[in-house]
Order: sequence, then C-alpha cells, then structure tokens
Amino acid sequence: MSSLRQRLTRYYAAVLVGVLLAFAGTVWTIIALEEAAENPEVAALEPPDHTGRNLLIALAAAIVVAVPLAVLGAAAIARRGLAALDDVVATAGRVSSEHLDARVPLRADAPTEVVQLVTSMNAMLERLDRSVGGMRRFTADASHELRTPLAALMTELEVTLRKPRDLPALRDTIGGALESLQDMTRLVEALLAQAQADARSLPITRRTLDLSATVKRAVEPYEPVLAATLGYELDDVQASADPLWVARVVANLVDNAAKNTSAGDEVRVRVLVRDGRPSVEVENTGSSIAAPDRERIFERFYRGDAARASGLGFGLGLSLSREIARALGGELTLREAAPTCFVLTLQR
Repeated sequence: MSSLRQRLTRYYAAVLVGVLLAFAGTVWTIIALEEAAENPEVAALEPPDHTGRNLLIALAAAIVVAVPLAVLGAAAIARRGLAALDDVVATAGRVSSEHLDARVPLRADAPTEVVQLVTSMNAMLERLDRSVGGMRRFTADASHELRTPLAALMTELEVTLRKPRDLPALRDTIGGALESLQDMTRLVEALLAQAQADARSLPITRRTLDLSATVKRAVEPYEPVLAATLGYELDDVQASADPLWVARVVANLVDNAAKNTSAGDEVRVRVLVRDGRPSVEVENTGSSIAAPDRERIFERFYRGDAARASGLGFGLGLSLSREIARALGGELTLREAAPTCFVLTLQR
C-alpha cells in the first residue's frame, strides 16, 4: 500500500509529463498544418522529413530531461505540502493519559486545509487535557473528602470494640456512626450527580411549572432551622424546566445561606422575570463574600475560611448547582455587588 506522499508524487509527475506531451503534440500539429498550407503537395498533418526528425529528437530529449525533473519536483511539492501532517503524526504518537500537554506546531507555510486540521486537533487536545485534569482533581478531592470521615468512623468503632461499654454509651457511638454514614451518603450522592452533570446525562424531565410554588416547597424545610429571618417575594412566573432539579438548586442555595447567617440576618428568596427570563434570587443580607473567594466560589470542593473552620458542607453544592442550571438551559451566577445574592436564570 503506497503512502499519500508517493501517490501525490506520481500524480504530479504524471500531470507534468502529460502536459509536456500535450504541448509537444500541439506544436507538431501546428507545424504540420503550416507546412501543408505552404506546400499543398504534402499531405495534411504529414510534416517534412527534416522537421519531423528534429521535432522527434527534441521531444525525446525533453521527455528524458523532464521526467526525472517532474518526479523530483513532485516529490518536493508533496513533501513540503505534507510536512505539517508529519507533525500531526508525531504529536499523536506522543499523546497519552500522562502526556496530554503536547500540541501540534503550526507551520506558517502550511496549506489552509492542514491549518484547519492542526487547529482542530490542538483544540481537541486542549479539551482532553482540561477534562482529564478535572477528573484527576475530582477523584483526588473526592478521595480526600471520604478518607476523613471513614478514618474517624473506623477509629470510633475500634475503640468501642476494645473497651466494654454500657448501653447508653453504645447508643451514642452507634448514633455518631450513623451521622457519619449519612454525611458520606450525601457526599456520594453529590458526587454521583456531579459525575452525571459532567457526562451531560442528568435525567431531566422538562415541563411547564409554577416556579413560585416549586421554590416555596423547596425552601419550606429550612424555615425551622434558619437562624435568620426568611422573606419571600414570589411573582406569578411560569417556567419550562424539571421541578426536581430546580428545587435541588434552590435548596442548595438556601442551605448555603443558612450556613452563613446569624440572628438578625435576613434571607430573601425572590421569583421574578428579569430580562424576559424566569429567575430565582437567593440573597443573604448578613454576609458578603471576599474578592478571592468570589473568583473560586463555583469550584468543586472549594470552601472559604469560614466554611472550613465550621467543618460544614463538602464544597460541592454551588458547583453542582451551576452544572444543573446549565443542564436546564439556564445559568447560575453570583451578583457582584454586596450583599451576597445568587441568581438562577432559566430558559425563556
């Protein structure tokens, strides 16, 4: 099986030789016709002996010289035109799961089609690099989050087995173990939802819903545990979305606000139409997010200083909520001005 370079070389050489033969045949015909016009006694297209002999000699010499030159020239053209493809092959050979930072160099003299190929391949490698890097960080962070409660649970159970305990002490130990297991269950569920969001496979069932009623049902369970005052501003708004996932996003936002409020603060939940799109706003009037935290607030497993000090949450709620919002065709943003206000915007 011949390579593309060999095929192009043969093709270019054949074209050049064909053009030369066509040119020689045309010259032969023109000379013959002119000789026939000057000497009617000579049959048409039959040149005199000396003209035909000289032309044949010239044609043979031209072919002997032109064929090697055509082959060499065609090989040079093919090599130069396909040099960028050699870079693609070399780069593809270096790419692996441990070496995704390789990029194909873009030659200034590469053809337009090769430039498009190289640009597309580099963009693909960039996406793979980000995706694999994100999965590695995600796995490492998930392992770290699970390792701590598992180690604490194992230590607690080992201590319980080594020393005799009365029934109340055993009940306390079992209760603490159940709380740890519940925390790990919530983390695993969040990790599963995050993985589904990354794979664009969240089970979404879209329908027309009363957005205010959906938001009210999602927030009501937090009313008894909120230290702050809870206020509603609910307009009559219809939206096309999945009520379960909308409720989950709103619950995550209210839960996040609940962890950062104190007595005297107010959490306001608003449902309205902004710029022609259904929107849900969760505002915490008693807190503001520092500039460094604002830039990373939607990163997975990221928690500010206060959240890390309290030990509450896993740092997945806001990241997961933003992915859910995007899967619903909307967006979750943090308003720039204080106080802290998260805005969920859905499709028109």
